[in-house]
Amino acid sequence: MKTSFAYRANVSLSIFMLLCCLSSCCKNERTCPSYIYSKVDIDLCIDIPSENPNSNGYVECRGECAGYGGVVVVPSYDGGYRAFELSAPHLPRNPQNVLTICPDGMRALCQTDSSFFMLSNGLPLSEGKSISPCPLVEYMVFYDEANRVISIRN
Repeated sequence: MKTSFAYRANVSLSIFMLLCCLSSCCKNERTCPSYIYSKVDIDLCIDIPSENPNSNGYVECRGECAGYGGVVVVPSYDGGYRAFELSAPHLPRNPQNVLTICPDGMRALCQTDSSFFMLSNGLPLSEGKSISPCPLVEYMVFYDEANRVISIRN
């Protein structure tokens, strides 16, 4: 059976497009390292000023049960709260790749490559020497309004 040139061209084009699509998916997966969540079990009472993200714009939690590199909790525009992992999302997990909160309280800095992240939404900023291809890893936040407690768990 003879196949037409147009049919073979369509099949070749389809295979080419499939390979391009598959290779672009793999590229994005390699850009951001896989993330294994560390244990997060944090309760913050907003009646205590040092535990209230509204007091100074954020609360930084470090230590046991506070993620890999720590967790930062910030007030959200909708009246709730958001929590982000403080290890650099675009670099391998190690103690040198932990973010620090900038003095303005609005950004986090990766000391390793000088990339910045916005604390209000976790997105990378286009300032500094490097731009991360990955946003900050976000944790689920629950707010118990009756007891005025913010809980972050994974």
